[in-house]
Amino acid sequence: MKIFLLFFIVTMFAILQSSFFIHFPIYGLVPNLLLALVLIYNLLEDFKRVEGFYIAVFAGFWVDVFSTMPIGTYVVSFLFLAYLLKRILRRYVEFTVS
Repeated sequence: MKIFLLFFIVTMFAILQSSFFIHFPIYGLVPNLLLALVLIYNLLEDFKRVEGFYIAVFAGFWVDVFSTMPIGTYVVSFLFLAYLLKRILRRYVEFTVS
């Protein structure tokens, strides 16, 4: 059930990013909501869980659909970003339970 809610949120962010926020650039740049979502979700998620990878693939798919780049460019880049964040968290960040 949680994964369906996350897919719905990713879809809403994709629609907002491609239809609404494009009209309100900040210093000529449009914020990439899906990239921010992938970053935040993978940073806050436990590094042993895999939902962050699903979110990265789904968000990358939506960015690919609405962009002019070849299909798969953002999927691979978001997936690599999620993998890199999980790897860094596993290796360099230690969570202690007190």
